[in-house]
Amino acid sequence: NCSIPLKWEVPKEAQGKIKSFALSMVDPHKVANNFVHWLVVDIPSTERKLSECASQSTMPHESFELQNGYEFLGYGGPGAPPGTGVHPYHITIYGLNVRSLNLTKREMTLKQFQKLLKGKTVAQGKIIGTFKQD
Repeated sequence: NCSIPLKWEVPKEAQGKIKSFALSMVDPHKVANNFVHWLVVDIPSTERKLSECASQSTMPHESFELQNGYEFLGYGGPGAPPGTGVHPYHITIYGLNVRSLNLTKREMTLKQFQKLLKGKTVAQGKIIGTFKQD
């Protein structure tokens, strides 16, 4: 359950507009049903990377990790049930036009997270990793 290292860039058209970043890692496989592996908000706009194993240890001070589908805070690694095939893991970084989402609770569904970001996202990027367990 060591969080993956990530790096990102800000597109020219979004520079100066981004005040913070948010992050999601979700497994949309039909068996996983949009299982949340990682949700983070309030990553400072000056950040452009998260180190390997940063979750719960070396996250940027202002960032706020939310509860994952395993019901603990931070990153929860891939855990595709054996025999269910290849699972895609969608990792999305959102550039937001607000400095903080001012959250006080850490429990949130994926739909609530997406609704929270609506109208605040000025740029986003996505990568997809895969995992299979035989």
